[in-house]
Amino acid sequence: MKTQGKDIIRGIVQAAKQLDHDVTFVHLEDYDMTLAQLMAVGVDLWLNTPQRLLKTSGTSAMKAPPNGVSSLSFLDAWWLEGHIKGVTEWSIGHERPGEK
Repeated sequence: MKTQGKDIIRGIVQAAKQLDHDVTFVHLEDYDMTLAQLMAVGVDLWLNTPQRLLKTSGTSAMKAPPNGVSSLSFLDAWWLEGHIKGVTEWSIGHERPGEK
């Protein structure tokens, strides 16, 4: 992982520690295909927050719906095609900034 990415993760971990027991937070440092497979069937909601316009594919998030896991994501990358408003789970925000 690049230094900038590590700095961002470090900041998120520190912010989560400040929340104490209000929010459960887990950082999976050695995330791999085996762990992704286990997680895709063992969670209640898959939150996918790609950085808008960078076209992050979110392949782990793609595995969630076929395994009966609900999804919540920004309308970007694969979720632009996979999301049907009011039918296939939930989205965060709008497809394009400024859209209502």
